[in-house]
Amino acid sequence: MIILDGMPLTPGAALDPLDTAFAPLPRRPSYLDRPSPASEHPPHHVTTTKSPLPTIHHPLPPCNHTLRLTTYGFERGPPAGPAPALTFDIRDLPNPPKPVREAHLGTSEVMQQCLFEDEGVRARFAEVIDEVEEVVRKHQTKDHRPREQPDEDALTIAVCCRKGKHRSVAFVERLARELRAYLASVSWGGDWRVEVVHRDVNAPKSRPTTASPQEKHATPNAEVHGDPGLKDDVSRTANGCC
Repeated sequence: MIILDGMPLTPGAALDPLDTAFAPLPRRPSYLDRPSPASEHPPHHVTTTKSPLPTIHHPLPPCNHTLRLTTYGFERGPPAGPAPALTFDIRDLPNPPKPVREAHLGTSEVMQQCLFEDEGVRARFAEVIDEVEEVVRKHQTKDHRPREQPDEDALTIAVCCRKGKHRSVAFVERLARELRAYLASVSWGGDWRVEVVHRDVNAPKSRPTTASPQEKHATPNAEVHGDPGLKDDVSRTANGCC
C-alpha cells in the first residue's frame, strides 16, 4: 500500500491533479554537472585569498645608475669615501627662525616651506637643479655599459650647511623630489634611482670646532659651490644657523 500525505492510495487509482501540481520534475543534464577545474588538479594548484603573491619570473632589469644626494654638517667634516661629483655649500643662505629650527628638522615639510619662502633660496635651488641635471645627462651620455651589468654606478652630489640638520636637509629633500620628476620625464630615466643620505640629521649636538686643513681640502676633485670665504672660517656661522 502506498501512503500519500497520510492517506492510503489504492494501486491503479487516479491521482488528484492537485497532488501532482508541485511534484518535482526530473532535472535535465547541465554543463554545470561537469567536474570543476579544481577537482581535476591537485589542491596546491587552487588559488585562494591566503595564497602567497605570485613570483615574478621575469623581473625588470635593475637600475644601472644611482644618483646619491648626501647632506652633512661642515663642522663635522666631509663624508667619507670618494669625492662627490658636485658639492654645494649653502651656509651663506638665510636660516629659518630659531623656534622653527628647534621644533623641526630639515625633513619636516614645515622647515622646507619656511626655508623656501626666501627668494634667494629659490634662486640658488634653481641653479643647483640645472647643474645637477647637466651632470646627470653627461654621465648618462658617456656611459656605454650594457643594461644587464649588475655593478652599481653611483653619482654623488653633496650639500652641506653648518650642522647638517636643517638647511641642507630641507634643500636636498626638495632636490630629490625635483630630480625624480626629471628622471621620470626622460626616456633613459628608468636607468636611474635617487638615494638620499642625511649623515648628520640625527647627530648629537656638539660644540663647533675649527676644521683641519685636511677637512678644508678633503674634496680636491669635487666642484664646490658657495661662498668661498665660508670654507676657511667656521666661526662666521656663529649667528645660530645650522
